[in-house]
Amino acid sequence: MRAASQKHETSDRNMPAGLSAIGLATADDAHGPCRPPVLLMNVRLPMQKLSFDKRRIKFLFLEGIHANATNALTADGYASVRSLPKSLTGDALKTALKDVHFLGIRSRTEITEEMLAAAPKLAAIGCFCIGTNQVDLAAAAKALGE
Repeated sequence: MRAASQKHETSDRNMPAGLSAIGLATADDAHGPCRPPVLLMNVRLPMQKLSFDKRRIKFLFLEGIHANATNALTADGYASVRSLPKSLTGDALKTALKDVHFLGIRSRTEITEEMLAAAPKLAAIGCFCIGTNQVDLAAAAKALGE
């Protein structure tokens, strides 16, 4: 059992300082078996039990992230969870990121330094795909407070 779980573990060795990658298990969806997403977040900040009202935290899932993600968050009291079936680009993506705290993407959404600059409230990016090539990791480390 241990050997099977090892192939889904994520290494922090290639991450910029201040970021950590955490593998999360997900269910299969319309795109086939889901790989564990990689969640990029600033791990140097201390976690608080109730740092912000759940009803004010905004989630955005792009590219058809499974409905179980939305359902789990709303069942836990998060009121602003938006899920779109396709990726966004350009000004549409910038507008969508304006007030988002947590972003879930797959492989088609490109998160560049320009997109991160348009997302001042962004705390974490969940990559529900193989790898993180679609995220500018150096810019993410800088934007998340490296």
